[in-house]
Amino acid sequence: MSDTDDEQVPGTSAFDLIGGEPAIHALVERFYDLMDLEPGYAELRAAHGSDLASAREKLNWFLCGWMGMPA
Repeated sequence: MSDTDDEQVPGTSAFDLIGGEPAIHALVERFYDLMDLEPGYAELRAAHGSDLASAREKLNWFLCGWMGMPA
């Protein structure tokens, strides 16, 4: 077994397959936009406070890392 056996081929991670950071960013933006628009999510939305900027950023970077964004 070589040192490269556990390395992924570029373009094969979930991060790459979904379209990278721009696609994840768009997903996060849409998620929080819908949270603002849909009355059924009012209670969840209220738990996030008045400003969603920090929540949007944190979820974006969490999902990027979780989906295999390169270091």
